[in-house]
Amino acid sequence: MILTPIRTEPTQTVSSPVDPAGVRVLILTDACPEDAREHFTASDPDTPAWQNTQQLFAAAGLQVGCYQDLLEHGIAMETCLDGLRPRRLSPFHLSSGAARIEAMLGRFPNLKALMLMGEVAIRCFHHLTRPRWSSRRQRSSEHEYQIRGVESFLGPVQVFPSYLHTAAGFLQERARCRTVIEQLETVMQQVL
Repeated sequence: MILTPIRTEPTQTVSSPVDPAGVRVLILTDACPEDAREHFTASDPDTPAWQNTQQLFAAAGLQVGCYQDLLEHGIAMETCLDGLRPRRLSPFHLSSGAARIEAMLGRFPNLKALMLMGEVAIRCFHHLTRPRWSSRRQRSSEHEYQIRGVESFLGPVQVFPSYLHTAAGFLQERARCRTVIEQLETVMQQVL
């Protein structure tokens, strides 16, 4: 078991025990929330981000009560950017996010699925993979709405561009919610 530091704010770190060999699904969110109590590794189950996560997984057929439950099922959640989300996404942010994703991909040897939750995670991933991307059709842009629904892979890892599910009102957006649930069901059928 390795203790992995996860930045929740520029000045605070939360540690979460992660067994790299046991992780088969990696869910990448955009950036850390402003309030460390709202981070998905925090012990407070009453935050909107964690309540959304629980409800989405429950709708997809997996009951989870805390972040450790996800880890026990081979699912890890990380942030694409180290620190808070910037107001504007600069080339520096894309490069540092891409480097962080590349480090995570190398850290989890048995990874089978990568869920990119939100535009920042998708753009950082595309910044990393431009020359290596493979999909069943040629992608024309890096916008999530144009590549969702297409089977995409980075080597043996299937990539799922998705919506960021951590906002308080996310569950009210039925179409986006349905898309995330369908992707989670696909991941659980194929990988877990």
